Amino acid sequence: MITSLRGKVLSIGDDSIVIEIPAGLGIEVFVTRSLIVHAEVGEELSCYAYMQISDSGISMFGFSTERERVLFMELLQVKTVGGKLAITLLRHLDVEQVLGSITAGNTTALT
Repeated sequence: MITSLRGKVLSIGDDSIVIEIPAGLGIEVFVTRSLIVHAEVGEELSCYAYMQISDSGISMFGFSTERERVLFMELLQVKTVGGKLAITLLRHLDVEQVLGSITAGNTTALT
């Protein structure tokens, strides 16, 4: 299992970045807001990672902290939540906001 990535940022999109790892492979990584704000094209970036293999293919997800990564993996345990939805939540809300919304039963904030 891949748990971290480190390499040069090749490009930054709305919801993902491409990281070129030292082997010369460019990996598209769907990222949280806290990670994308620290990414700069041409600069080296390290992140925690989670690789998901599903019927639709292989996806890589990136996080600035282990806490984000753990929350992401917990969200995947919810029956209707897949990787893209979980990372979208973490792109729009930080860890504390997600946890607070779940604790308070505030489904409006999560939709």
